[in-house]
Amino acid sequence: MIHTSKTAHPGEPVLVQPGKGHPVLVADDHEDARETLTLMLEALGFEVMQAQDGREALTMLGRGPLPRMILLDMMMPVMNGWEVLYQLQDDPKLARIPVVVLSGVADLERMEEEEGSPVVFLQKPVDPTTLLHVLEHYCAGAPA
Repeated sequence: MIHTSKTAHPGEPVLVQPGKGHPVLVADDHEDARETLTLMLEALGFEVMQAQDGREALTMLGRGPLPRMILLDMMMPVMNGWEVLYQLQDDPKLARIPVVVLSGVADLERMEEEEGSPVVFLQKPVDPTTLLHVLEHYCAGAPA
């Protein structure tokens, strides 16, 4: 959420920190993308776990702690994002974790309709304001 602080210069946006130390898992095979998302999330107060492919993400989820949200790239080696989504859906404990699918595919709405998956789809490069709204929505309540 962006608001103007009384101590800031008039009109200068100030970012409210919604993370409160909540863990978020970022699974993306591109190191630059992982680092950019990590820096953004840490600046918002989240604790970030990183995975470079789907298999590593599932291993981290199996070890715990469970994140409040998963940011999941779809095109990864070893195990892609779709395979991760299927594994998450098969495990009642993991199926409760909100997933934000990050993809460079141009027509995400069509992908969402075709897959019928109950996840949020965001186009890469991710708009920070949109991501912040998604995080606030899904991470504001009790842990998954």
